[in-house]
Amino acid sequence: MRRIFIFVLAFLLLFSTIGFAGKPIVKIAFIGPLTGPAAFQGLGGRNAFKLAIMEAKKQNLPFKLVPVILDDQSDPTVAVNAALKVCSDKRVLVSISHWNSPCALATIDTFHRYGLATIVWGAVHPGITQKGYKEVSRIPTPLTFQNRFAAKFLTNLGYKRFAVIYETSDYGKGHKDVFTKAIKELGGEIVSEDGIVAGERNFQPILTKIKAKNPDVVYYGGYSPEAALIVTQMKSVGLNAQFVGISGISDAKFIKLAKENAEGTIGFVDSPPMDKLPKGKEFMEKYKKAHFKEDIAPYSPHAYDATWIAIEALKRAYPKLNRKNVVKEIRNTKDYDGVLGKISFDENGQSNIVTIVARVVQDGKWVLWEDSEYAKGIRKLVPPKK
Repeated sequence: MRRIFIFVLAFLLLFSTIGFAGKPIVKIAFIGPLTGPAAFQGLGGRNAFKLAIMEAKKQNLPFKLVPVILDDQSDPTVAVNAALKVCSDKRVLVSISHWNSPCALATIDTFHRYGLATIVWGAVHPGITQKGYKEVSRIPTPLTFQNRFAAKFLTNLGYKRFAVIYETSDYGKGHKDVFTKAIKELGGEIVSEDGIVAGERNFQPILTKIKAKNPDVVYYGGYSPEAALIVTQMKSVGLNAQFVGISGISDAKFIKLAKENAEGTIGFVDSPPMDKLPKGKEFMEKYKKAHFKEDIAPYSPHAYDATWIAIEALKRAYPKLNRKNVVKEIRNTKDYDGVLGKISFDENGQSNIVTIVARVVQDGKWVLWEDSEYAKGIRKLVPPKK
């Protein structure tokens, strides 16, 4: 009886090591903000990750795919701990990581040190792919493109005087630096620059000071919670200027928080409406059929494409499933046919995808600029000062 028990125990240990039906176990991680102020973005990304995993499991993969999902809370310290956790698990061969730029910037050294491939699915700071780490690749367009596009768009509307408010994180400062430089190059004037800390609630002193500068535009480089307070308090202090934000505010949460004060806000984002993406309608149908509780978020397609790129890299790496080969195969991705288009990576790990669009809040929804009544002249933005 003792021999039988030992034999069964040994068999179970062997089975757990090898995996289901003799297939090796391969873990794939997702890290994003599942709680906290950016949870809407993270949950939408997580669901897209899960959707890709569910689809892949229907294939006859030569390995058992096991997802590992961790919350970074949009906090760099928490993000580093999450990265260390996945890096320390030798069966994790790739991680789909981070919506938040400070989180991504905080973890890339860890992924490099452990030789673990990470595909950044939402963070846009240019520094993420500038260290030359072969382990680090990214799907979304860097914020440099977003802000140059924004500067040209706004000056083409006749705006010349800009007040800039930015979050004093790497993300906010990165947006501010590129935007202010682009505005000056286009002949515009930066009348003020004010840094704020995430979580601040009273912006009336800053806005009162800005009001005296008489700007055409108030530009905000940060996230939705503070943006909603700023646009609301602009009305309170009588600051009549066009409010503009970047990808960090271009979500449903901004509209929910700002309510009627969101109307007419212009936002720039590297995620066009789903029905404008090459495979957007197909992705929406798949997402709907999966019955997730949360809606699609702006960067859900990026997380979905990142996950499938990782899975295809794992398939090409088989049977030599190790971190070094997976890193190599991800970088070898060429014209992956994704929701966002045909995706390849350059020598720094940056994708070729450039999908910047302008949107405006109209009747409680983000509307593509060219489809809006503002673009057609039916509704009016705050006009430039004469």
